[in-house]
Amino acid sequence: MFLLILALAPPASACGGFFCSAAAPIDQAAEEIVFAMDEDEGIVEMHIDISYEGRSEDFAWILPVPEEPELFVSSTLMFNALSAATVPTFTLTYREDGRCSQPSRSSWGCATEYSIASPNVQGIANPGGVDVVDTERIGPYDTVTLRADSTTELMSWLVDNEYDLPQDLEPLLTQYIAEDSHFVAMRMAAGTAIGDIEPIGLRYAADALAIPIQLTAVAAADDMPLRVYVLGRHRAVPESYLHVQINEAAVDWRTGGGNYADILGEAIDEAGGLAFVTEYAGTSENVIASADSILADLIADFPYLTRLTTELSAGEMSLDPTFVFNRDLPDVAKDHVAERVMDCDTEDNLQHIELSDGRFIYLGGNPNLGNPSDGLLEDLQDIPALVVEDTSDPEKPVVIADFWDDALDALDQHSRPYEPKGQCSCATTVPMPLSMAYLWLLVVFVRRRRH
Repeated sequence: MFLLILALAPPASACGGFFCSAAAPIDQAAEEIVFAMDEDEGIVEMHIDISYEGRSEDFAWILPVPEEPELFVSSTLMFNALSAATVPTFTLTYREDGRCSQPSRSSWGCATEYSIASPNVQGIANPGGVDVVDTERIGPYDTVTLRADSTTELMSWLVDNEYDLPQDLEPLLTQYIAEDSHFVAMRMAAGTAIGDIEPIGLRYAADALAIPIQLTAVAAADDMPLRVYVLGRHRAVPESYLHVQINEAAVDWRTGGGNYADILGEAIDEAGGLAFVTEYAGTSENVIASADSILADLIADFPYLTRLTTELSAGEMSLDPTFVFNRDLPDVAKDHVAERVMDCDTEDNLQHIELSDGRFIYLGGNPNLGNPSDGLLEDLQDIPALVVEDTSDPEKPVVIADFWDDALDALDQHSRPYEPKGQCSCATTVPMPLSMAYLWLLVVFVRRRRH
């Protein structure tokens, strides 16, 4: 990741049809980091999946860490297994109340998937003010661990030793120099090719989890997805960034959450761009790790897994994300399920989507549904976030902005033309009127403070 340019894979469509019995996953290509932390021992393990396009001789990578690290080759299989076990899904099931004629199944899609040795110290210049702590061949990389008295001296060392780094990197190093950080500098070893690139692992003493994202700003793409997996004994939450809860009514359930990546990005923007969404929080036991010993050992030691995702552009990378643990917050499921109901005992076979929190999205009768791309639900996508909160205090998250009222108003305005008019007196189940759902949700969330 750091100082390396991410190449996003093109989107690929998947799973057509009327509805899906199991949703296809939504997993946009992203920069990925895995943390594991032993809070009692103060030891952090950090794994970075490195993405790079270019010539092997131009590869240059530098990472600040608080203490001298142990370096090792990590595992691509680990990242694949963690992604597969935690990727969000949005499944829309189907139910008829009464007896309906079979609707056309050609207009309801399901999902969009985003594809996403020996030390060698010869020839290393060592000017004053820079301490070469260690040099080591790690897999396909030649690595050097450094300490420096100033950014100027560090940059001079890197230039003298032929690290091809941008000049605007120097001011970004100042904070880390002031914190007396160690720096891991890495490039491709002689005789290796870009195809030899592997994830890198670091183990070091620390009392916090932090990503030195500010260095990434010199080579970041706009709206770069960043995904963080944290293995520990409790749920991990953002400390320096805010936390956002997504509005599921804004997700296009007809396409299996095809707009999820857009909603996630817009929800983060509601928090000023520096926020994470929790996509999974729960047991780590569901991760299939049999093919990877590194991950198997981590799962054996750390029973809890959290997956957090954000999007950042270069201008937003002014603050390093840090994370803390919260033992009191609930789990977060990766699988989201809603039910599309057709009420056959109403005029025009009125339909609605019932969300897991009890909210209804009325859709009108079958002739009015149209195609998933016809903009029928676009008015609900204007409220991407439900709650923005500060989770920096692990004892008690603080609500910064509450958009529940706005979300309920938008749902009311959208559904008003379609909701039942009281004409049904049959014995079959009829969807709860929106006004009742509205009042029920107000009671549940009356304690939330609106920003």
